[in-house]
Amino acid sequence: MGGFLVDIKVLPRKKIIIHFDKLQGGVEVGDCIEISRYINVQFENSGLWEQYELEVSSPGLDQPFRVVQQYHKAVGKEIRIIATDGQAVSGKLISAGEEGIEILENIPGRKNRQQAEEESRKEFFPYSGIKEAKCIISFRN
Repeated sequence: MGGFLVDIKVLPRKKIIIHFDKLQGGVEVGDCIEISRYINVQFENSGLWEQYELEVSSPGLDQPFRVVQQYHKAVGKEIRIIATDGQAVSGKLISAGEEGIEILENIPGRKNRQQAEEESRKEFFPYSGIKEAKCIISFRN
């Protein structure tokens, strides 16, 4: 399906939540149905699904990144990270490699996007130095 597993949660109230995403395009309802059916077939005779509710979906735009593939998908987009040292940085994700990411950091107080990009600086963050990262949701052109 061209996708990857993001997260599996088993909640105390007998619910299993599976989040997955795709590098190209978005997750469609049909994808969720296909994964759900596949999982049901695998566990059909275990009796597990008689006790648990299964939910399959994409992780959602507002959720933090959990796996490296999410950084690859977000290249070219605005993200915000909180480093393990507490530093908060936002900017355009320009690369996601094996060791970490490179951000074209936004400089606060700039009037327009062109001026901000001209005065931005690149900054590298190893994955081990990132406490949380997520896309910045924007409705501007």
